[in-house]
This record gives sequence, C-alpha cells and structure tokens, in this order.
Amino acid sequence: MRYGRLLFLIPSLLGAAPVINEIHFAPDDQTTLTEFIEIYNPDSVAINLSGWTLAGGASATIPNGTFLLSGGYLLIAENESALNNSFSLPASVTVVPMTNLLSNEGETIRLM
Repeated sequence: MRYGRLLFLIPSLLGAAPVINEIHFAPDDQTTLTEFIEIYNPDSVAINLSGWTLAGGASATIPNGTFLLSGGYLLIAENESALNNSFSLPASVTVVPMTNLLSNEGETIRLM
C-alpha cells in the first residue's frame, strides 16, 4: 500500500507536460517552406519551455523566457513567414525556427 500511494502522487509532482500535437511534413506544394511541429499545452497551468529541445531529424532549441499558456500552441517551423502566409497564424501562437527538416521517410522526434 505504501508504494501505491507514492506512485499515485508522482504525476502531481511532475507538473504540466506539453505534447507533440501535430507534425506537418511533405506539404502538397513542395515549393512552400511550411513544415512544422505543433506543441500543445493540455494542462491548466502555463509551462516554462525555456531551454527545451526538439531532437531527432528535425531539431530546435526553445529560447529562454518562452512560456506555453494553458491551452496554448507553439510551432517549431521551417519558415515562419511562409507558414503565416499559408495558414494565417493567430498572434497568440509562438513560432520557433526549425534547424533541420523533417524526413519524409520517418524518424523519431523527442521533446526534452
């Protein structure tokens, strides 16, 4: 019983956890630079993503001072201007540059 209670408390100690919500690779129009990875905060509190990294084929480092609000989105994008032109992003969406592109054949992507 003692261990069961301890395990039950662990998730509450970990706090909020962002999720990779969408991966947009190989756009229909190959001339646009619109690849992106969407990070979503499903929790009821803001998450400090300062210094977090995306690793795998695509990579990025999230700048210091970056908070993802409750229910908010952050995009790790190939090209912010091209993405905004294609999707008309709301001002509330934070965009971080992607330093490597996504593989169209598949890869493992980690948010750490």
